Amino acid sequence: MLNITQLSQETGIGIDTLRIWERRYNFPQPQRDRRGRRQYPPEQVEQLRVAKHLQLDGYRPGDIFKLDPKQRMDLLVKGCDQQQSDQHGDRQEYFKKISLEWLLNATDKETSAWLQRQLDTLGLHNFIRQCVIPLIWFVDISWKTGAIGIVREHLISDQLSIVLHQYVHQQLQQNALGDSDIKCLCLTLNHERHKLGLLMAASIIAASAIHCTWLQEDIPLTEVSAALEVTGSNTVVLSFSTHYATRDAMEQLATLRRILPQNMHIIAGGGALNGQKNIPGVHISTDLMQLPSILAALTRQRIQKLPPPL
Repeated sequence: MLNITQLSQETGIGIDTLRIWERRYNFPQPQRDRRGRRQYPPEQVEQLRVAKHLQLDGYRPGDIFKLDPKQRMDLLVKGCDQQQSDQHGDRQEYFKKISLEWLLNATDKETSAWLQRQLDTLGLHNFIRQCVIPLIWFVDISWKTGAIGIVREHLISDQLSIVLHQYVHQQLQQNALGDSDIKCLCLTLNHERHKLGLLMAASIIAASAIHCTWLQEDIPLTEVSAALEVTGSNTVVLSFSTHYATRDAMEQLATLRRILPQNMHIIAGGGALNGQKNIPGVHISTDLMQLPSILAALTRQRIQKLPPPL
């Protein structure tokens, strides 16, 4: 059984939203412990994830919760099929080409070895663009449609994380004496449990011969300034996945900009920021491949502000 905080973390749905849905639509349906506190059975987590995906696809909560669980899943599957035949046709062709379905039943060692071969063959940027991003989409679609369970989803994600983390470590060792004026700290804020987007960003940063520190655990907004100081960083890179509320992400970025010195740069990306405009002093980009040009611009900016040599 989960409490409401744990349920929010598992589903990426805010606590206030969960309470509103419970009051308006009678879902989720908590049980109560001896002290009267809400307790949620595990099966409601999966139903809420489906509801969250449907909401991201443009459905209103009132319409979503008029349906029973099977109807909601059928609607989600229909949307996935439409995606496959529309804007993701290129990804579908890619997976046909490499016959990725075998990966859904592969061992962790087989998965890791395949990912490493793809990285070695394609190089980092093409690996992310041609393999990782489509793979994440494919796994997500497979989970939504019931082709895989949460354990298989985690297994594939974990092996991808290991391969990328090793790449970052190797690049940092090779560039230990790099003289870039930009030093990045990659992190996620409290309640952001999805780290792959941030890890891809860290990989691209490290490949650009820029020093990069990556925090595996999410931290409170109030600790970002201290983290920058401890790591000697002057640029914070944040990721907000689609499971993160867009409004919360934008509010936290605005707050972070107010509390950090102006000479500290902020770069943010992730699915939660799709379509959002830049906040003054914050670089928002949901295209990972733009990171090198953003970092290059920040480097030029810092160089131009350096005092002339004596």
